[in-house]
Amino acid sequence: MTAPFAWGGQRVGEATNQNFATKGNPFGVVRLIAAGLNINANSANTDYQLQVGQILNFAGATGTPVVSAVQIYPSTWVAGQTYNVQQVQYNNPSTSLTTATAGVFSAVSAGGVTIVASAALSGLTSTAVNAGGSLLNASLNNANTVYNQANLYFRIGTAQGAAATLDVYLFGIVYP
Repeated sequence: MTAPFAWGGQRVGEATNQNFATKGNPFGVVRLIAAGLNINANSANTDYQLQVGQILNFAGATGTPVVSAVQIYPSTWVAGQTYNVQQVQYNNPSTSLTTATAGVFSAVSAGGVTIVASAALSGLTSTAVNAGGSLLNASLNNANTVYNQANLYFRIGTAQGAAATLDVYLFGIVYP
């Protein structure tokens, strides 16, 4: 018979995992690592700085934190902590995005490592929840890359051509 085991600081059977210093940041759990809300999709060649551990509202010219890192990570975000981006989602379009393109990069001006190549957002066709076309899962490039940067960059390539906004969410695994 095998002994009970634990993973990520949780009790399983009669064992507790002592390998991680905090239960709030278990290794191997995909979680929200950054987000940008109300991003202007009608501003060509514009970079939006997504701060790891923050949800930012871009209703103005720059992002304003809406949720602190403590609310994203039950434990404290440590500068230089490593993570892997597992999924990028676009949703909550203010209108059907027929023209706009966007991508996610590790540096401004579509520089550094391409996390999501610039591609059409035309899959975002519905502004209603519970409807097809209200969420777009982006295709990842470099899925086997580990990052330690405090910022990643969402870039609108081609503008929508009319007033439009959307939200972007980055999910990943944070390593101990």
